Amino acid sequence: FFSSRRRHTRLQGDWSSDVCSSDLPGLFFILIACEKNVKFSNDSIYNISPTKVLEIYNKQNIALIDVRTEREYRYGHIPNSKLIPLEKLHQAMSEIEKMKEKKIIIYCRTGRRSLIATQFLRDQGFDALNMIKGIVMWDGPISK
Repeated sequence: FFSSRRRHTRLQGDWSSDVCSSDLPGLFFILIACEKNVKFSNDSIYNISPTKVLEIYNKQNIALIDVRTEREYRYGHIPNSKLIPLEKLHQAMSEIEKMKEKKIIIYCRTGRRSLIATQFLRDQGFDALNMIKGIVMWDGPISK
């Protein structure tokens, strides 16, 4: 499940599950989302491939949201994307509200965090899509 090169930490009081320390911010957001009764689904209708995103990148009225960490964003991101780390998504709702007239495409490194963010925003009434497989499969331009 986790790479052997990544540092692991145990959740206090639950010695049966290992959690990678880099996943803790996302885990925190999941707990907040579950508290707010966010419904998670793997419905493919809310997914979009990196290839399709690249096709519509300059042609349609879209907003790209990167839900990775600031460090990951600095390493490389899709030009004109807005960094809103997953754990800060709920705090940035007023900023995201300005994007409501656009189709919102959310991405992360591999698609796990963006799936959570997509479902959260869809439950808030936004037209959000998850870029499956994340930026690792993106063949378009990258800004640093």
